[in-house]
Amino acid sequence: MIGATCLAMRNVMGSPKRLWIHAVGLTVVFSISACATAPSSASATAVASARAEMAPAFSDTTQFQTSLQPSIAPDTLDRWWTRFADPLIDRWVDEALKRNSDIGIAHARLLRARALFERAKAETSPTLQLDTLASRQRSSQEESLTGSARTISTLTTQGSLSWEIDLFDRLGAASRAAGERVEASQADQMGVRLIVSAEVVRQTLAARSVQARLKVAQSAVASAQSLAEIAQVRTDAGLAMPADSLRARAQLQEVQADEVALRSSMTSILAALGMLLHGTPSELADQLAAAPGTKPLNLTVGAVLPVELLSRRPDVLQAEALMRAAGADVESVNAAIWPTLKVDATAGLAGGTFSALTGPGAAVGMLAGGISWNFFDGGRLAADRGSAAAVQQEAVAKYRQVVHRAYIEADAALADVAQGNRSARAISLALQSQLEASAVFETQYRAGLSDASSWLEAQRSEQRLRDRSEQFAFALASSWVTVFKSLGGVNSP
Repeated sequence: MIGATCLAMRNVMGSPKRLWIHAVGLTVVFSISACATAPSSASATAVASARAEMAPAFSDTTQFQTSLQPSIAPDTLDRWWTRFADPLIDRWVDEALKRNSDIGIAHARLLRARALFERAKAETSPTLQLDTLASRQRSSQEESLTGSARTISTLTTQGSLSWEIDLFDRLGAASRAAGERVEASQADQMGVRLIVSAEVVRQTLAARSVQARLKVAQSAVASAQSLAEIAQVRTDAGLAMPADSLRARAQLQEVQADEVALRSSMTSILAALGMLLHGTPSELADQLAAAPGTKPLNLTVGAVLPVELLSRRPDVLQAEALMRAAGADVESVNAAIWPTLKVDATAGLAGGTFSALTGPGAAVGMLAGGISWNFFDGGRLAADRGSAAAVQQEAVAKYRQVVHRAYIEADAALADVAQGNRSARAISLALQSQLEASAVFETQYRAGLSDASSWLEAQRSEQRLRDRSEQFAFALASSWVTVFKSLGGVNSP
């Protein structure tokens, strides 16, 4: 370590002052040299490359509103869950965003990142310290030169100023890195809020689906019960074979088992919602029963370009902020190879009594400035620079990975919605045809024109198609949740 120090005290201000001026001039020269060799950031290059490589459009854009253009009416997706037009979804999502533990943990991480940022900014500011000291020392007769015991009292009060002047931006770069990590933590919190809100919507839709399927199952139980009774009457009257009655009872037991399985599924869904909302399943069951269900909507989303994912998705924003933070860390480590300049100043009062502190000779002061430059450290700084550069390369690679995943997820989600629409229409047509067939078989059986097997099979097919119709409706709605999530829709904190 090579250092240069200049010192100025109250009664010696000549030569040290000249040393101070020379030291400042030397650091200015070093500063110009450092600025000339400042490293370039790789984050801007990575973002530009991601924009250039992004596909111009998604593979399936049939779900976009063609009347809306991104440049005219971009879809913000703010509070996207309200598009399902279900007051219970709105209520539960709002509760989850306030009470969910994962969101609370993410908020705590954000507060810590902000505190670390404030700490990093403080490193660039002077430090002022105030000290007061009172001492009393008594010497023995043998220790005293006069041969008599003495008591010496000392009172000192002083203020100290210490300041590292950030000539080469080492502290400034560290502060910028901490600020970027605040941005990353904010994006992380947005991402957690998006995940939680999407899961609440998905589980609520699942509960609504099971609720509708239970109605189908209950209707099937009632129909099977009626059919079993008719079959038994006809068998007792000798108008039907005993097998008809047995098959009717077997079908009744089967649909009753389906109802029990659906109630078990509802229990699991309410338990999952209870974890998300910090509520009990019984409370949520009451709220679900009290809130009327809504019909599935023809959901749409405004036109969104793939490149917009770079500024919409929380995971992409987080990866980009961490990439910039890594670049700032590289700048801070590189700046550490240059000299540091530190200024220390002390001013105070000293005396043997309180009254002496106001005397003309009580004032003391010191001003010092030092430059230190580490010419050899055994390779420590080189290792730090290599480590920071490797972290930056990792952050760039991760950013590219997150961007690619964002596009794939959004593209697949839109394609899934398109397929879901086609499946829902097909099952709707099949159900309509089956309803007509069931009505014909029921009329024939009641008129004694056919046996029970045809009506049993028609009734069972109708029940399966009704159940599948509800499942397809839920799958389509769930696909829309994935679309909104993959496009980065979230209600910002």
